[in-house]
Amino acid sequence: MATADAIMTTNVISTTPESDIWEVAHVLLDNGFGGMPVIGASGELVGMISGFDVISKRGSTVGEIMSLGVVWANPQDTFQTVVQMMGLHGIRRIPVCSDGQLVGIISRSDLLRHRTSMHDQER
Repeated sequence: MATADAIMTTNVISTTPESDIWEVAHVLLDNGFGGMPVIGASGELVGMISGFDVISKRGSTVGEIMSLGVVWANPQDTFQTVVQMMGLHGIRRIPVCSDGQLVGIISRSDLLRHRTSMHDQER
């Protein structure tokens, strides 16, 4: 079974805690994203920001409204482990970190794409 590093998107668009929420809202809309990782000064994952955060919370910077305590995957976690983590926590995307640094992200679409590819190969 595939591991997270084989499924993840590596060209991750991220933001910082200091970013303006409305600039981030435009990035989310322009890219069709529901959310994105928030990266600290040393490249470490510090949170996630979603469109729902923008519309439901008050603040002017990402750091004021981002979700903390982010669930993340290791590059060697299996496909099934990632699916279970997303289901258990009710999340739509999961960052992939190695030594605290963001190395990728997996969305539900990435999982569906992988599973469909596996099915098609079996036919």
